[in-house]
Amino acid sequence: MQIENVSVVIPCYNAEAYIVEALDSVIAQTRPVSEIVVVNDGSTDNSLTLIEAFSARQARGLVRIISQPNMGVATALTVSIENASHNHVIPMGADDLLHPRAVELLLNYAHLHPEHALIYGDYYLMDQAGNVTGEIRHSQRRCDPLEGNILATMLWENVTGAGNCIRRDAVLSVGGYLIDPEISKTGTLADVLLNYRLLLAGHTFGYVPEFIFYYRNTPGSVSKNRPQVQAAMPRVMAEVFRMNPHITAEAFVQMRQWRAEQLRDSFLTIEARDQQIEGLLQEIEVARRYQRGLEERLEKCE
Repeated sequence: MQIENVSVVIPCYNAEAYIVEALDSVIAQTRPVSEIVVVNDGSTDNSLTLIEAFSARQARGLVRIISQPNMGVATALTVSIENASHNHVIPMGADDLLHPRAVELLLNYAHLHPEHALIYGDYYLMDQAGNVTGEIRHSQRRCDPLEGNILATMLWENVTGAGNCIRRDAVLSVGGYLIDPEISKTGTLADVLLNYRLLLAGHTFGYVPEFIFYYRNTPGSVSKNRPQVQAAMPRVMAEVFRMNPHITAEAFVQMRQWRAEQLRDSFLTIEARDQQIEGLLQEIEVARRYQRGLEERLEKCE
């Protein structure tokens, strides 16, 4: 059946410089959206006034505004997903932009592949002023699996980092974005952990090899705060291994085996290639020892 409706959800905290531009990018879609849910997460600037003025200029009921005390990106995202009217949802940052064909491309793919819990694509990088500074094309720079259960790929690099369409039922089935408070300070890691939970629950992802998003780097964006992200990453990985240590360890090993094979076919010098392969083999052995330790502890419990 054709997928007709989609909700775009936007958590907003002190984004007065960008929120109207973000909303305009949703309205400018080649395939119109039927709902925009904005969660005003305790903004202290002029964000709420701008959102309300934008809503007043649109068709009645198109923009839904939810205001709450500041609770962080993860909570705001979960609230927006819970309040979305449609099962297909496109989350976006209040400082980011949708490509004009984003909804069209994502929903066309979702119609062909309804089994996927998340569909992602390529994206542009922008500076504060909105100038394009780079691009991320997954299909041109990777040979790792980009569709299906891509846990192994995700354990190497977050390929779903900006712009995607998710199924509301799948997200809520794994608990939404609500996570460890230390992790939830960074929106990027809240997204990453949600994606790991979906994959560990057996869900699959789809990839659209088209640009669907403009990802803005701003000093105030918590998701771009590198020290904060680095500090929270060990907690993320500990949580991923805790959820399903056996599957996670196998995926960890699988990716490093792929990398070793790729290095053997690369044009690096023999010495550089062998050094990298040796490092990967050591990581594989660490994962194998971890796996064996888990199995021994389980046997003792039995």
